[in-house]
Amino acid sequence: MHDHYPLLPFHRCLPPESSKEKEQLLEKESYGAKKKKRKKQKKKGKMNSEKKKKQRREKKKKPAKNKKNQNKRQEKKMERGGQHFYADVINSILLALSPVFFSFSLCVCVCACVFYCIYMRGLSAHEGKWFCFSCGPSFLFFFFPFFGCLLFDKEAKESVC
Repeated sequence: MHDHYPLLPFHRCLPPESSKEKEQLLEKESYGAKKKKRKKQKKKGKMNSEKKKKQRREKKKKPAKNKKNQNKRQEKKMERGGQHFYADVINSILLALSPVFFSFSLCVCVCACVFYCIYMRGLSAHEGKWFCFSCGPSFLFFFFPFFGCLLFDKEAKESVC
C-alpha cells in the first residue's frame, strides 16, 4: 500500500510487508540500541574516572596519621625555608638592588636633562627664543629640562622670575 503513496508522512509507520524490510528495521533498531548502550558505558566510565580522581585528591589532602611523621615533615619544611623560599630570595635581591636602580635612573635623567638644555640652547641661540617653552614639552622628561634651564641659564631665570 505504501509503495503507491511514497510522499505520505505515515508510510514509514505502516508495518513492513516483506521479510527483508523486517530484517532491515531490526538491524537499524539494534544498531541504535547498541549506540545508546555505548554512550551509557562511556558516561559511566567518565563518572568512575572522576570519582577516582576525587578520591586521590582527598587521600593527598588527608593529614598524616602519625603526629611524629607530621612533625618531621614540618621540620623539613622549616629547614628548607618554607614553601616560598625562592620567592623570598628573589624579593631580598630586588630590595637590595632597588637603591642602585633608583640612583642609576636618577643619574640618567639628570645627564639627559643637562645635555638637552645645552644642546637646545645652542640650537635656539640664533633665534633668540628660550627653548624650554618652545621645544621642552616634546621631550620625554619635559619637566626636567624646564627646571634644568632655570638652574643653568641666568637669562631664563630673570625672564621667568
